[in-house]
Amino acid sequence: MRLLILFSFVFLLNQSFVFAQNIMLDSLITAADKIENVDDKILYFKKMSEDTSYSDIALELLQEAKTYSTAYRLPIDLKLYEELGRRYTDNFMFEQAINIYDTLANFHFRQKDTSGWVKSLDALSRNYLRAGIQDSALESLLKAETIIDKTNNKMLQFRIHYGIAHFYLVTSNPRNLPHEYLDVCRNIADELDSDSLRFDYFLEKARLYVFTAIYDSAEYFFEKVGDLVNSSGDFGKLDQYYNSLAIYYQSLEKHDLALDAYLKSYRINLDKDNFVGLYVNCYNIFTFYNARGDLENAEKYLIKSLKYAEITKIQQYKIATYQQLHLFYSSNKNFEKAYEYLLLMNQSVESMHFRELTARIADLTIRYDVLKSQDEITFLTQENQIQSLKIRNDKLIIYGLVILMIGIALYFILIWRQNKIKTKQKTDQLTLKNLMQQMNPHFIFNTLNSIQYYMYNHSELDTNDYISKFASLIRRILDNSNQNGVKLSDELETVGLYIQLEKIRFDDGFDYQISIDPEVNPDEFKIPSMFIQPFVENAIIHGLRHRKERGQLSLEIKLQKNDIVEITVEDNGVGRNKSDHINSQTGHKHNSKALGIAKDRLKLLSSIYNKKLNIQYIDKTESDICCGTKVIIELPLIKN
Repeated sequence: MRLLILFSFVFLLNQSFVFAQNIMLDSLITAADKIENVDDKILYFKKMSEDTSYSDIALELLQEAKTYSTAYRLPIDLKLYEELGRRYTDNFMFEQAINIYDTLANFHFRQKDTSGWVKSLDALSRNYLRAGIQDSALESLLKAETIIDKTNNKMLQFRIHYGIAHFYLVTSNPRNLPHEYLDVCRNIADELDSDSLRFDYFLEKARLYVFTAIYDSAEYFFEKVGDLVNSSGDFGKLDQYYNSLAIYYQSLEKHDLALDAYLKSYRINLDKDNFVGLYVNCYNIFTFYNARGDLENAEKYLIKSLKYAEITKIQQYKIATYQQLHLFYSSNKNFEKAYEYLLLMNQSVESMHFRELTARIADLTIRYDVLKSQDEITFLTQENQIQSLKIRNDKLIIYGLVILMIGIALYFILIWRQNKIKTKQKTDQLTLKNLMQQMNPHFIFNTLNSIQYYMYNHSELDTNDYISKFASLIRRILDNSNQNGVKLSDELETVGLYIQLEKIRFDDGFDYQISIDPEVNPDEFKIPSMFIQPFVENAIIHGLRHRKERGQLSLEIKLQKNDIVEITVEDNGVGRNKSDHINSQTGHKHNSKALGIAKDRLKLLSSIYNKKLNIQYIDKTESDICCGTKVIIELPLIKN
């Protein structure tokens, strides 16, 4: 009952904030309605968006300004579009940002403004990449390269070649291509005799060599950066240098030097009020202390990272921090706080989706007004009435949903308290344990290092793409873990996204294949949720990771008799015995709680469905040498 009260309080607090924002926005729109001149209305909304008192609704105010500008077919307001595109990007609303920058690129093309055209293509490519549309991202960059190479604008040439190098690196394209484009950047820096550009080049080369584990070359380029700082100053980028240096020291397991570099970067960002940098610093320092068991300092810096995430108003940062707080308190058995941050994370995810919906409604309103001015209102009348009704009744729907959700929660709690209390408690414990094991601390640590790595020098496009994928995986895991059964297609999509993230984490060191028996319809059948992932994780972490050659992971789904599905997870890693031997030598004892939970869940499923279900481990050998592991899992098939 305490958890229900906590849930209701957090949910109502969040909705009260949303309600207050809506009241504020409605009051400004009402005031704007009294302004007769359209240009004055647009200017009013732009001024209000710059007022810090309305910073929480600045995006919505800019959308209103764009709505009037488009509806009355006014000339494109470059400052309005650029600010709106920036805010869409900062709020991870990449589809809307792509529309804005595509419009700007076409505008600059018609105006024969080469500089504006290239800058718009650069911004367009970053949003395509964050949205996961890699082909369009590369196409925009290469088009910008073709255009800019015909001009004498060396600074823009540096920027585009630098961006292409980043693209090829993070998308795991041929390793020589990032170096080729960075060498072009070096030539431009020397031609302009710019120490600032040399700083960018040397630092990026150092990061590249750290990423590819060529530490001697990395050390050389870090020394070059240090020489530049000593001779010419830090160019306002010293925090980036120390952050990158900390990652380098951690790779070499020089932990004291790594912590010292992180704290130097933190103090520099604190003096500059660089809140995004402070967020990354605190998160990295948390992972540093947490990995070494210093829970007091770990908690201190994790709470600080949440504070800076809230200041930046970037929802994805808040979601990632809420997730880590949930895992931190769960692992330390403070389940009340763990549950509190789980609720806050869900609320943040819902708020982000609501904002995206608002943007889509605004775009629909724009199209409606344009068609109205062209006497084509008939085609959108019904759709506009529906969307207008949604906007007018949105607050009533939200509060109706609050009451309905609380009523449903109370009903099920009463049923739960009266029936099968012991069974439900055991299921909840297993579900919580399963949820806690989905993202181990090493994966979170490496993910945050990747985020920090791409944060600076235009690398935030790839970092935000990784965060977006990471948040999508977390949302899928949370959704599926609360269900007894999910569609096989949904489960496989979740596992596939997890494997993709692990491929990025381990430098694309293995291939994978998922095959499904033709008799199995993934959209028709369901299986118990979150059952496959622990075995896939075990194959990657303890099998393929230790393999020197390129690895192979396969997942095969077959239909057996009596509505039993057979899932085979097979790898060509080093095998269980050698993995245990490696772990014992390095002092890392492996005790997989996730696999233990899977066995407990299988026992419960066997009882519930009255079927004999098994997990079988097979050590593959070739000439008496272990060459991988095959795991065969039997699960009940649940028909819709």
